[in-house]
Amino acid sequence: MIKYAIAIRSGTASTEAILRRFTKANAVHPTYQAMIELGRAQKTLFVARYLRDRDLQREINEGLNGPYGEVRLNMDRCLSLRADA
Repeated sequence: MIKYAIAIRSGTASTEAILRRFTKANAVHPTYQAMIELGRAQKTLFVARYLRDRDLQREINEGLNGPYGEVRLNMDRCLSLRADA
């Protein structure tokens, strides 16, 4: 896993190329499985931090509902094919 991280950081390999390598091979490759588990651990840590930190919750909520959130909502309503929009 460290080898792939170094290759991405140094620019000798793109993220897409590395992921393509694992999708062409089988999904039981040990490095691929380790990357999946690492991603799950990172997600768990973020969720725990989010639940604990009120400032982070506010920051994320403001980002989602900020000025662009309302613009996007209006655009979605205009582009919606539903009759009730």
